[in-house]
Amino acid sequence: MANLRKIWPIFVLLLRQKKICLILLLTTACVIPAQEITKLTAADGSCEVSFPSEFIHHEQVSTDSGHVHLETQTYYVETSESKFVLIYLDPSPLPRVDVNAEDVINSAIGGTLKRWKGRLLSESQLTINGNPAKATIMSAGENMIIDGRFVYVKPRIYELFVHHEKKVTPAFEQQFFDSFSLKTAAAPINADQQSTAEQYGAVVIQMLTRNEGVDFSPFVKRLMDAAKRNWDEKMPQAARMGTKGKVVLHLRIHKNGTLDAPVIETSSGEKTLDGAAAAAILASAPFEQFPANFKGPDVEFRAIFIYNVPPPKR
Repeated sequence: MANLRKIWPIFVLLLRQKKICLILLLTTACVIPAQEITKLTAADGSCEVSFPSEFIHHEQVSTDSGHVHLETQTYYVETSESKFVLIYLDPSPLPRVDVNAEDVINSAIGGTLKRWKGRLLSESQLTINGNPAKATIMSAGENMIIDGRFVYVKPRIYELFVHHEKKVTPAFEQQFFDSFSLKTAAAPINADQQSTAEQYGAVVIQMLTRNEGVDFSPFVKRLMDAAKRNWDEKMPQAARMGTKGKVVLHLRIHKNGTLDAPVIETSSGEKTLDGAAAAAILASAPFEQFPANFKGPDVEFRAIFIYNVPPPKR
């Protein structure tokens, strides 16, 4: 009995320590945040992919290379150990003939290696949603690995990347790649079809200023033809994927042919559609001078760009 009295305080202390440890474990478990997986749908609704975080960064970049204009959309999430990236690139004008899918994918891979000054370690053929694709592993510097997927959906190329340190593959990587799915397909290209602008919409030009009895119809026709031609070259992928909308721009053109910045009267609600319409008008300037017998200093016009919906009756 005397021995029991001696060891009892030690036994109670051990129980208390175990209880404290259990409380600490439970408390720690409560404060560990659950992974907040976020499903992203691209702005034009063409694809979906899941990221391992709710904080998604979005960037849009326009570049010109020779006769090709590229619209690049980038979505990415950075975690403490890696970076998850979705990129898709839209070229314009669209190619008039079929191109080899593998050549397009290889060109995209080459561009990625050049951008990150990387080295291709391995590649393998894939099919994603019935479309040609490749899986790649690249090195970027001494300690960085980039696992990639390149998917060609005419005329667009999709790129998915996971940046991580060597020998440390993020747990979410495979789920990121597996979650990628295509929702709509790009419109097929037919060499016999008319211009891109005519395939996906129409341009209407209305003269707002009184013409003072002067015939402006040749001027308006040339303005419309130039706007259509430049719209053709800058047609956004969202329009090719079937996005509908109408953009109304207010224009002020001066007698010497110069143009004030177009003002959006009605937005389509889609930034790329609005931007393509404004860019088409800006690319058409400067314009020819007004007819000599017109005395006004400037003329106001309304330019209506219609995407995938019947044009208004004039």
